[in-house]
Amino acid sequence: MNSISSAIVAFGVALGGFFIGNGIIQFKKLDRVVEVKGLSERIVDSNEARWSLTVNAASDNMMDLNKKTIEIQAATLAFLEAQGFSKEEIQKDAGNITDKEAQEYGERKGARFVYRGGFVVTSKKIDKLVLASQKTDELLSKGVALSSSRISYFFTDLNSIKPKMLEESTKNAKAAAQSFAVNAGAKVGDIKNASQGLFSIGSPINDYDSETSLKKKVRVVSQVVFYLE
Repeated sequence: MNSISSAIVAFGVALGGFFIGNGIIQFKKLDRVVEVKGLSERIVDSNEARWSLTVNAASDNMMDLNKKTIEIQAATLAFLEAQGFSKEEIQKDAGNITDKEAQEYGERKGARFVYRGGFVVTSKKIDKLVLASQKTDELLSKGVALSSSRISYFFTDLNSIKPKMLEESTKNAKAAAQSFAVNAGAKVGDIKNASQGLFSIGSPINDYDSETSLKKKVRVVSQVVFYLE
């Protein structure tokens, strides 16, 4: 009886293993998938610009420096408003004053107190902003020492092109899946799941000049899993 029972148990285990094994095989056949990536790129024009101006003043007397600071800030603000920028587009940068005698290293050269500050203009009127940046000699004629002037460009209207780019990246992913399926002797079925990659906005040429480039390259990579039939 023990031998018969053992044989029955062994047969049951073997039979169960057969069905389980075949079940796994069938499951794998039914769940055949291919995972691919689809790319979409687009060259667009920047729709917003930021102009950063840095001004400075120096004096051996703090009271005199404060007077100079107020004067150059007023002159710079008047210049920017005269170029057609609104108060909402102009932001005064936080300035700072350095006392060279308070520094414990080196030999002091020039005036003791140095002010450095400026303004930032953010506008969608890019042509007007670029034109204004070419007139900074007017500031110099008013006694404003301009130490730097820099324009950065941005594309902020991503939502207007996002749906089409996602559609294109998915379409390209399906084309890649179909190419694989032909070689595998299968057909591409429905999408099992998909994940949208992050959108990146940079320069069409070099990443290091992404902010100074007026043209922008928008890029997204979608990862899609298709069923194979």
